[in-house]
Amino acid sequence: MGNYRNKLRKAGCMEVAVNAGKRSKSSPDNEPSHLNIKRARHAEVNYLPDLPQGHDASTLEQQRVEITEEVQKAEKIVVDKKMQMTFALRRNEIITSPSPVKEILGRWPALRLESQVCAEFQRITNQNLTNTFYAELDRHSFRLMTLYRQRAAKTGKTADALAEFLRVHDLQANKNQSPVKLKLFKRGVSKDADEYDIQCGSNTDISVVQKVSFPSKVPPLKFKTICEVKEMALKQKELRLDDSCFQRYFRLSRCRFDDLLSHVGGRISLQDTNYRCCIPPAERLSICLRYLSIGDSFWTIASSFCVGVSTVCKIVPDMVTAIWDCLVEESMAVPSTDEWRSIAEGFEERWNFPLCCGALDGKHVLIKAPPNTGSQFHNCKGTFSLVLLAVVDARYCFRVIDVGGYGRTSDGGNSAFGQALCGGTLHLSPDHPLRS
Repeated sequence: MGNYRNKLRKAGCMEVAVNAGKRSKSSPDNEPSHLNIKRARHAEVNYLPDLPQGHDASTLEQQRVEITEEVQKAEKIVVDKKMQMTFALRRNEIITSPSPVKEILGRWPALRLESQVCAEFQRITNQNLTNTFYAELDRHSFRLMTLYRQRAAKTGKTADALAEFLRVHDLQANKNQSPVKLKLFKRGVSKDADEYDIQCGSNTDISVVQKVSFPSKVPPLKFKTICEVKEMALKQKELRLDDSCFQRYFRLSRCRFDDLLSHVGGRISLQDTNYRCCIPPAERLSICLRYLSIGDSFWTIASSFCVGVSTVCKIVPDMVTAIWDCLVEESMAVPSTDEWRSIAEGFEERWNFPLCCGALDGKHVLIKAPPNTGSQFHNCKGTFSLVLLAVVDARYCFRVIDVGGYGRTSDGGNSAFGQALCGGTLHLSPDHPLRS
């Protein structure tokens, strides 16, 4: 790795060369290697880019002088192009010789413009500054309003200004929004509850009730905040209003989603307790389908649905098992004798391949070796895998699948399908002579 970095430094890569020149055998008088190390901060994707091809520091310095003149002329398009061109020079100045902000703004007056601040943030992080700021503001708005109300309860000019601001806010909220009650059930036989009014948008026609409880003398359990519940409910309602968006999000139409939920809903429904509300069947199915559609990490799925990572780890395998158990007889039942005959006719008609009851193939799916399994899942390629075996008809539709064979066996190893085929329990049609 050190040799690779040396090659990058000699090739002129500035991100590597910026930390070069430290104390070594050939230069013992330089500063120690662990001092003044320059490294990228969080989210700085373009930390120290190389100079544009065909330019050096002198030509880019000329561009900087021209930017100063163009800012005075208010030539926005020209300023944008030159600021993009001189980005590498600007980052080199900021990182290698950090100067006061006033001095940097004196050399780069375009950074005083709001548009250039947003553009510079985009260049460094590859994120939109305005969208990122407002998204974080929306995420913390509920907590900010709570802090403002606590501040407004005190005395002073700031408190009076906040109180007037909140009074106007409440008047507008009362006109446009309807309250939703949140009940906090106490531990014990008594069903007494404290009720709190939380403002929810009435224009969305959504009523969210989230039940949580705090056991006596026990720290409160982790639960969804009202903002998270509202955000999740709004997201699901918006998806249902747009069929194409729903299809892209879940890889499933809205009608098929409802039909699948009607099949598995009774099996995946859980019971509410005094400590927490269970996750509804529709949300559990949404989490599973979202994971199956994009294959993202459990952490990302948990953040999208405002649940814990361990919750997603439990929901996904439970939901997949429930879907298989509920639909296997309807969608993946072993073909009958008539269906085998129909499959054979399809192969002969479509592919001119007579007396073929299916195309069979297997695949090794790489896995992490389960504990205490020895070499059962170790395959001939030196990895660990499960065997996926499938039979398709003439139109590439899966008719029989077998998943879970040990990786040490071949693609078509000792599977349940192979045992049924050898044992004559697949209900294949009787032998027929080939047509001449």
